Amino acid sequence: MQIIFSDIDGTLLNQEHQVTPATARAIKACVDKGLYFVPVSARMPEAIRPIIDEIGIPSPIIAYNGALIQAQDGTVVDSKIMAMPEVLSVCHTIEKLGQDLAWNIYSYKAWYSSQQAHNLVHNEEVVVGLKSQIADLDQLASLKEAHKVLVMCPPERTEQVLQALKEDYPDLSIAKSLPHLIEVMATGIDKGQAVKALADYY
Repeated sequence: MQIIFSDIDGTLLNQEHQVTPATARAIKACVDKGLYFVPVSARMPEAIRPIIDEIGIPSPIIAYNGALIQAQDGTVVDSKIMAMPEVLSVCHTIEKLGQDLAWNIYSYKAWYSSQQAHNLVHNEEVVVGLKSQIADLDQLASLKEAHKVLVMCPPERTEQVLQALKEDYPDLSIAKSLPHLIEVMATGIDKGQAVKALADYY
């Protein structure tokens, strides 16, 4: 059995955030030969599935940089989550750091965003083709678990916010993914391990 793993943004998608017809044809030809094609991304599942549907193939997915793995029928192969008390604490810290920042909480298919810095959230909605659910933290207190907190910052503030979060939450994995984005996740999440877990499943 052979599996092709591919990043999405900047790899599978072009600068217009689209799969070109030539790329789609090449992927379908591989799948028709019996290969699996698996997108691997920091995106949530609902921002990956439409891309696969557009190509017109069945596909497992690795979402949230490996924190959530789904078989092609949607079965959860593996899920690594953060406890909500810590997630809410991170988001409270973000709110205290300034109104020009925005937190986003991702849990399985759901995406919750803050009302702060909503222009940053809107830009992300355009890129992934989805609408977030605007919420305040009190509304999310009953949420059981989350896979990722995405912090949106003006680029000139990202390093300052990154260091503040790393100091306050040393037990979490915190990294800058783009000049204006910081990803906060559970420790021990690794794309390589996710690839192996999916390969073992099949």
